Amino acid sequence: MSYLLALFSSYFDVQIVLTFLTVFLLSSYGLKHRQRLPPGPWSLPVVGNFLGLVFKIFSTGDEPEYQLAKLARRHGEVFTLRVGSKVIVIANGYKAIKEAFQNPLIADRPESLLLQETSLQEGVVFASGKSWKYQRSFMLNTFRNFGVGRSRFEGNIQVEAQTLVSVLDENNGKPYNPRVIIGNCVSNVISAVVFGKRYHHSDPEFQNFMYLVNSVATKMGSGGAVLFFPILRYIFPKLFGEVVSGLQEFTNFVDKKVKEHQAIIDDSSVNDFINVFLKEIKTTRNEKSDRGAFLHIKSLSATSVILFAAGIETSATTLRWALLYMMAHPEIQSKIQQEIDTVVGRNRMPQWSDRLQLPYTEAVLLEIQRIRTVTPLGVPHVASRDTKLGEYDIPAGAIVFSNVWAVHNDPDVWLEPDQFKPERFLDDQGKLRQREELIPFSIGQRVCPGENLAKMEMFLFFTYILHSFTIKKPSGEKCSLKGIGGITFGPTDYDIIVETRE
Repeated sequence: MSYLLALFSSYFDVQIVLTFLTVFLLSSYGLKHRQRLPPGPWSLPVVGNFLGLVFKIFSTGDEPEYQLAKLARRHGEVFTLRVGSKVIVIANGYKAIKEAFQNPLIADRPESLLLQETSLQEGVVFASGKSWKYQRSFMLNTFRNFGVGRSRFEGNIQVEAQTLVSVLDENNGKPYNPRVIIGNCVSNVISAVVFGKRYHHSDPEFQNFMYLVNSVATKMGSGGAVLFFPILRYIFPKLFGEVVSGLQEFTNFVDKKVKEHQAIIDDSSVNDFINVFLKEIKTTRNEKSDRGAFLHIKSLSATSVILFAAGIETSATTLRWALLYMMAHPEIQSKIQQEIDTVVGRNRMPQWSDRLQLPYTEAVLLEIQRIRTVTPLGVPHVASRDTKLGEYDIPAGAIVFSNVWAVHNDPDVWLEPDQFKPERFLDDQGKLRQREELIPFSIGQRVCPGENLAKMEMFLFFTYILHSFTIKKPSGEKCSLKGIGGITFGPTDYDIIVETRE
């Protein structure tokens, strides 16, 4: 009898498995025939392509964007992956990314349990629909009124750039890791916008804040994968918990600053982003429109957190790459210094307006952003309704990633893409040549709203340093140009030696 029960039980299990596989295969077959999804690798039931992709990344040591680029060579520049029940569309080519991100039906953000737990989904970067539109419009208008990214905001960055130069000068001739000072100076620029305040770098509150920023940034993963794939919560529970607690501490800090502003705000307070946002909340209460449903304290805090997290990490990481490349390519550094000396001279520091006469310097900054793409997979979009991408169907709810790294390393666009060649951004007359395929701030409707500020920061910090110093490699130290993934793709820690220029 027990034998018969065991046989029946075994048969029953097999039947369940066979039934499950049959339903899965038939449903997949039906879906492919109802919708012409982009092609892609075969996927396993339930887990999809997730385990296979993770295995490839760990076994090869490649960053995710490298593996995705390899899949594109096999399946086409637009292909489909599955992670659990989610359809993931990867756009690898410039034209595909441009078409996808200019499509208003692929402009929303994916929902995220982590973002919901920390309320960051209320902020402008991760919001969707009307919430995103109202917040983005308000934010851009506020930045415009503050002069952010324009010449009248230049003084805020110059103060920090001079502080950076002073700290480097204190370490003149000695090996020095510039990571902390760069992060502090970039953070203070954002602080001037959001809090209306500049911190002294030794301020314990500021140091704690910077610790939170760096901690969260290093744990997020390339493309912020932990944000958008709930399965990672169960595979890496400790990491997920650390990211949640870090983001919550980060948010608590900003909430405290918002409450401080609320206690002293009056109708004439328009000197920072928080004050202006609080006044806008008050104004919307008296309106009959639905703006008030999206402009509130939670969206203010979330947007402020995001401004710091995104603004600090991306700009600071790009500057760290820039100094590393100058150390690795002294001949290029020398050409920049000659150009700066000719245009600016030795009796004053560079200004934002000088960039128009510094094409080689600008070309170097563009090439750094290309060859070391700090946000290789950008921030994902999600299709709000069924739509098309080229000849393919994109179903509602599909998450769309842009492999920006693949665009910046496409040999059909860039000759010898693995080589550092600033000249690719210059024409035959030596004038700056913009390339539409360079998209470090993304493209389309959700292009980074802080793009102009970031460009001004990078230019002024970079030129202040090279106007003042020559960057050299410490004796015996290798100059590794390999990077490591986090929320951004950054260089490993390194030391530099600065020597004051006469």
